[in-house]
Amino acid sequence: MNEVRKPRLDGPTTQTSVVLPEALLEQARSLAIDVSMAALSGLASEVTRALAEQWAAENSGAVEDWARYLHDNGQPFEDIQSRTL
Repeated sequence: MNEVRKPRLDGPTTQTSVVLPEALLEQARSLAIDVSMAALSGLASEVTRALAEQWAAENSGAVEDWARYLHDNGQPFEDIQSRTL
């Protein structure tokens, strides 16, 4: 099973251009919102979502196999796990 990846926030930065609705940008500025940080946060969230979706697609077979195993055999070591915590 592949490891779940996280967005990379390290390394050098680069300047880019994004198109935003003028009213939204004015609102953000009036609220002292750092547009670059907000864009970074939103992009990182979207990358995280896409990576999770990619991981699920790449590992669906293994997840299905594990679910089938649990259905057929029960939880491993279930008989020796404590019932009270």
